[in-house]
Amino acid sequence: MLLDEIGTRLTGQGVASTASTASWFLAKGFLPPTPDKVIALFETGGFPNDGHESALIDRPTFQVRVRGDAFGYSTARTKSAAARTALEIGNASLSGRYYVHVVAQGEPVSLGQDENNRPSVVMNFTALRSRT
Repeated sequence: MLLDEIGTRLTGQGVASTASTASWFLAKGFLPPTPDKVIALFETGGFPNDGHESALIDRPTFQVRVRGDAFGYSTARTKSAAARTALEIGNASLSGRYYVHVVAQGEPVSLGQDENNRPSVVMNFTALRSRT
């Protein structure tokens, strides 16, 4: 599963944790109301499959949304950069699945602040992942 593989990479690199007491909590498929500092992963579809040599390559896409403490845009932006560094990989295995690469589709984008003045920064990624 894409979000499990990406989440394992982020926790393995020390960017986030699934522990409820973590300084940056990792959520997959949803954005919880608490805690304030959250990295949430969302599947965003992808592109049609490509045949590559003898193996089938999937091209999934996903979004990383970073929400910080109230008025903490700089902290959220810095954490977004750490997630990008951890996720942009090439020729690597994530949870036993081979990834040709994972790349950001662009720079982080601010979504502004929520009703509790917590900033959100998002980045979209594209992956090339082998089915075998």
